[in-house]
Amino acid sequence: MSGIFFPLARPVINAAIARADNPELSLASYSVAFSLTIPLLSPLFGLRQIVTSMAVDHDMIRRLGIITLILSGIATVPIAFAAIPSVYAWIAHHVIGVPNNIAALGPPMMLVLITAPIINVARGYYQGILVKYGHANAIGFGAFFYLVVSVAVAFPMITWLEIEGGLSAIVAFTIASVVYAAIVWVPYRGISRDLIPVRDPEFEDEKRSQAFILKQYAPLAVSSILMATVEPVVQAAIARSPGSELALAAYPVVISLTWLTRVHLWNAQQIVIARVKAYAHYVEVRRFMISVTILTTVFLLAMVIPSVSAWIFGTLMGLDGSIREMAIRGFPIAICIPALQAARSFYYGTLISQEDTGGIQNAAFVRIAVMILSLIAGVAYGQLNGLYLALIATAIGDLSECVALRVYVRRLTWLT
Repeated sequence: MSGIFFPLARPVINAAIARADNPELSLASYSVAFSLTIPLLSPLFGLRQIVTSMAVDHDMIRRLGIITLILSGIATVPIAFAAIPSVYAWIAHHVIGVPNNIAALGPPMMLVLITAPIINVARGYYQGILVKYGHANAIGFGAFFYLVVSVAVAFPMITWLEIEGGLSAIVAFTIASVVYAAIVWVPYRGISRDLIPVRDPEFEDEKRSQAFILKQYAPLAVSSILMATVEPVVQAAIARSPGSELALAAYPVVISLTWLTRVHLWNAQQIVIARVKAYAHYVEVRRFMISVTILTTVFLLAMVIPSVSAWIFGTLMGLDGSIREMAIRGFPIAICIPALQAARSFYYGTLISQEDTGGIQNAAFVRIAVMILSLIAGVAYGQLNGLYLALIATAIGDLSECVALRVYVRRLTWLT
């Protein structure tokens, strides 16, 4: 359920923005603000996987909670700094390279996004514990209400109050995230009281130290940082390519649809972490992941049928004119990205379950190097539209990461 409802919120809200005044400007500014925030939030995403793997008792949950609070506080500081109008304007104009009219809309969005680290960490922390103890139903309900609340807040702000579309979207997502976090917190209280032991004697003492936890978490954090840090580079490449303003507006719409079809594959790595303990489990879960990937790819292929694409991007998403045509032509490039996400999740989960996360970090370095080189080559030597360049570079980078991850998984020594 969470793999359906949670990612559905972004394309629905994008459709609301597309119906606002000056949608191209709102979508572009919204995309840039998110691209600056994601590198600061991304290190926190790996905490959920560590919690799923290591939350064996109350003592470990307390230790993991302290670490998550500290890291979310650290991430808040640079977001607050970037919310200063003069700082944001300089970054958006001189680093990303977007026009002043797009940069001017960003500071209010960043001000709201200051709350994002603590809210997202809280939600992921409780989600990880619920998955660990087999009580994940609340995650699906939380995702459903995340969708409902975000739509219920964003549409009135945009259509009735006529508040700028990008700001309305971020306010809506923030309120919805608070509701989601509260929903997954409630069942955690019951699990904490009834199912979680005070201290698991079978869990080694050396694994309880903050040093060991951080050793397992650090490669995931580095991988997430590298994965997200490239996003501003993507925005900069789009801004320096032909058709930049339309491409900046079309990019978040195409990516949101891609995310809709890949988030369940991203979440699947928690299943891998929980299930893969020996090679027989690895083979069993691999079969499951391949089946889900095939079904997802078939669904995506149906979406690229011309009449279906025209309905999705026109009638459903509210795009028209050149931006709609650009999105329709660009979307087929992205249909391989969810399949690559499935492979990444499978290999991530396998390496985490075997407590061998170093390969994740190294594979992320490969991805970012290949992706940046592809973007540089596209800007310097080609005349490819910015949207198409961004999607092609993303697919090539993801493929290189999956190949590297596969190498590290093949080196594992399995329990019999």
